[in-house]
Amino acid sequence: AGDNEPVEMKVLESAIIRIISENANLQEEINIGELGSRLQGRYPDFDVRNYGYSKFSQFIKDFDSLSFRQVGSSILVSQKSDKTDLQRIESMLVSIVRSNGSKGYNLGELKKQLCAKFPDFSVKKYGYSKFSRFVENLPSFKIKNNTVMIEEK
Repeated sequence: AGDNEPVEMKVLESAIIRIISENANLQEEINIGELGSRLQGRYPDFDVRNYGYSKFSQFIKDFDSLSFRQVGSSILVSQKSDKTDLQRIESMLVSIVRSNGSKGYNLGELKKQLCAKFPDFSVKKYGYSKFSRFVENLPSFKIKNNTVMIEEK
């Protein structure tokens, strides 16, 4: 690209995804303002007006690989996942339980941890009335004395 040619959209999209995943150690979402300034840092000549937009938020909403969540006055950006919500929830549960070694994990504490990562999580969405029933019916887990264990296959 010459000095005045805008960076290709595909290049910007992969840079945006890289920025989000570099941030993923902290959390899987990044504030839209933070994302904009990090992108600007990588591409100092970047300007949304070169792409026909007046605002960064409008520009970024055209990427199909990204999803957005409004929290108060902030917009949080994350990468859309190929996994379904249930798969993401199950793999999060597995990593939380594994983090405690072979001791297993307290059921109530596990639910708290999960809700911290997925604030909109509700067992009712999956047809259960109790968290314990939801977890028991996931193939990876068994519950014994209120402790969730990974079911070794």
